[in-house]
Order: sequence, then C-alpha cells, then structure tokens
Amino acid sequence: ARAVGTDVEIAYARDVDLFGRHEESLSIRLLGGKLDERSSTVVGSTPAQYAGTRSQIGTIPDITANLTVSYRVARWSVQLQERFVDDLLLNRTWREGVDVDDNVIESEEWTNLVLAFEGQSGSEGSWRLSLNIQNLFDEDPPIIPSAGDTRFGAQVTDNTYDEWGRRYELGFSMTF
Repeated sequence: ARAVGTDVEIAYARDVDLFGRHEESLSIRLLGGKLDERSSTVVGSTPAQYAGTRSQIGTIPDITANLTVSYRVARWSVQLQERFVDDLLLNRTWREGVDVDDNVIESEEWTNLVLAFEGQSGSEGSWRLSLNIQNLFDEDPPIIPSAGDTRFGAQVTDNTYDEWGRRYELGFSMTF
C-alpha cells in the first residue's frame, strides 16, 4: 500500500475593532488535504490506484478541506465551519458512457455553527453556554449506488459525509 499527498494548515488570528469599547478577535483556520496517490499492489501485479474513488477499501476523495472562521466580542462568540469533500469516481474501473451513464459522486459541502456565551463564577471560575448546530442548512449526503453484485441495486450513504442532517446540541461547561 502507498499513500502520497500534501496536507496544509493555514491559520490567521488578530484583534479587531468593529464595535469599539469591547474586546474583539477574529481567527481563520484552513485545514486541507490533496491526495496524489493511494494505491495497493498485489505481489506480481501492477498498482491499483484508489485516490479519488469509492471502492472496497473505502471512500478516498482527492481533496478535502475544513475552513473555520471564529469571531469573539466581549463574552459572545460565533464560529462557522465549512467542510468540503471533492467529487470522486463511483468505480475506478468503469468508463462513463460505456459501463455506466454517470460514474461521478458529486462533491459535497456542509456548514456547522456554534454560538457561545461565557461568564465568570467566583474569583477564578468560569462557565460557557453554547449552541452547536451541525449541518446548518440540512444538506443531504449523496446517495451512492452499490457497486457490488450482491446488493441487487441497493443504495447507500457513506460516513465520509454528514449522514444525519441538521442537529442541535446545547452545551454547558464550568471550571472552578
């Protein structure tokens, strides 16, 4: 097995002054990956390339990215996160127009949101109340036709994508 690619992390943070008289900060962080090769070779044969495909070894997109933007003003904060998975081939051995009409699983992106408020408790303690909304715009994952002969036309979703749709989480944490 061989995997070759590049991972990138870019982060930027600074204090800003949008509302005056309040302590404010802005941060942006990008995590991304580009997979150039993900191959397996059986002894005595040629390598089988799996980057950018869905196969028996899993879903292996060429490009994935996660962009997070956070803004804080006084005790309030908001964070937006955008996740991206590049399109990929349903089956690396199929030829579009010959073996199948459409051999592409389209790229997907979805957004997460966190709203939070922080406070003080006692002389050294603090607390945080947050609302986390996963898949803010309720984006559906791609429905993937089964490539195997044993499922008789079954369709699946894949945990590479957000399979659950929009969901809410209320959180409370405290330090003392």
